[in-house]
Amino acid sequence: MKTFSKKLRTKSGNILKSYVSAWKSSIKIENRIYPKRYRGSGRFINVADYSGYIISMLKDLGYKFLEGNDAPRGGAQGYYIKVSKIALDTLISNMDV
Repeated sequence: MKTFSKKLRTKSGNILKSYVSAWKSSIKIENRIYPKRYRGSGRFINVADYSGYIISMLKDLGYKFLEGNDAPRGGAQGYYIKVSKIALDTLISNMDV
């Protein structure tokens, strides 16, 4: 079984907190990972984008992935990363979610 490279881990061997928070805040539906979340309310809305963290994890593990957008008008919330079932299971097992 593949494990994450040293880039994603601290000196003690633990996975970096930024990667764990990115993974936990993402929604996983049918081998699709939706890495963008809206935060705030009213006019103080920000989009939290964790796609860079997740893409770097997939590249370090050597998995292929597809990026797409299923929002009707191409909004940020519809951006997704599609992975294989094996890649998704590997990410879940390494993140201890």
